[in-house]
Amino acid sequence: MTNAPAIPILNRHANVIVLCLAIVLNMIGQGVVSPSIPLFAKEFTTAPTLIGLAVVMIATGRMIMSLPGGVLVQTLGRKPVLVIGMAAMGIGAIMSPFATNINYLIIFRLISGLGTGAFVLGSMVYLRDASSPRSRARYQSLNELSILFGISIGAITGGFLAEAWGLKSTFFIQAIVSFAAVPILILFLPETKNRTRLLPPSAVSGRTDYDRSEKAVLRRLIFSPGFLAVALLSLWIVTNRQGARFFVMPLLAGAKGFGPTDIGLFFFCTHIPQFFAVLVSGLVTDRFGRKIALLPAAALIGIGIVTFINSDSLWMLLLSATLLGMGEGLATPPTATYFADVSPRGLEGVTMGIYGTFGGCGALIGATALGFISDLYSFELALWVDALVFICLVLLVIALVRSTVPKNFSAQSKPLSA
Repeated sequence: MTNAPAIPILNRHANVIVLCLAIVLNMIGQGVVSPSIPLFAKEFTTAPTLIGLAVVMIATGRMIMSLPGGVLVQTLGRKPVLVIGMAAMGIGAIMSPFATNINYLIIFRLISGLGTGAFVLGSMVYLRDASSPRSRARYQSLNELSILFGISIGAITGGFLAEAWGLKSTFFIQAIVSFAAVPILILFLPETKNRTRLLPPSAVSGRTDYDRSEKAVLRRLIFSPGFLAVALLSLWIVTNRQGARFFVMPLLAGAKGFGPTDIGLFFFCTHIPQFFAVLVSGLVTDRFGRKIALLPAAALIGIGIVTFINSDSLWMLLLSATLLGMGEGLATPPTATYFADVSPRGLEGVTMGIYGTFGGCGALIGATALGFISDLYSFELALWVDALVFICLVLLVIALVRSTVPKNFSAQSKPLSA
């Protein structure tokens, strides 16, 4: 695949701007179809399990594709994986409205999910390549900011489009924005594989060890206590989002007497504070270290869950949404940045693929584990467990993980885009 030059009329961050534009287009497409998927699936079946499968196929595809995507990123390069992933999302989207039964719809959604997994993984590795250790958290936070911006626009417009043009129209819109991003990536995004000039990370071994084989380095990394602690925290961040906020909390809110409009406002009020919290987290994580934002994040998540459990009015419900959005916004960049920091040279894709796999597992665990606790005991107990595990994992990370930002680094650590 041809290597495109940076856009001359933009500044030295042009490559990252192009990538973020593609991420926004991707998430606009996903946001547009999100209100329509359950309703469209309901036209084929009334079985909640099958409808649920159609909904979670994107997350499932991401989990399945994370590790294979990491291998492809290392072998084919960042740009081919980004292009192929985006094209696969468009293919799955354009096929979905032509599904004749629920099984075909699930398969087509899985195709989009696999493409999403490849694209998201490629994006994280590309942002790692384009950053230096001192700017890495801010670059990784750009991924989350682009996701939040795109999915917010898509979710707002998706409902109106479905009502005006029908449920199937949203899938065509997703396909259009996905295919529109493909030529942008091909023409304007250069390859970064084998061109990074970052210092090899030494957070796990304490020193650079060029003599070890790749497998030995990766094995030592995976089984280090700090790596496992951050991996579990990244898993639980997604568990908290998918299981607590998107599953248990709406059910408990309904049981408290809140209506669909109130619950919709609850979801909306998590996005704006989360957006700004990601910005702040990226800045302080680069400036003061990878762990500095985690304690405030744990406190905000804990207080947010307690506020939600005790909410008996709309303002308390929205206050809990604000606290939860801020907490997740602060927690996400440090975990992604840690994985980018400790990625061994030549194994960046595989390491970030492990990060994606843990996140995908968190989506499945959130719905099953917290749902099981809710069925067996109560919604409130499930949320208390969620808060307790989150806080304990943050404390574990703080205790086990050493700083991954070198105090001094040479001119070789300048970002690629410079």
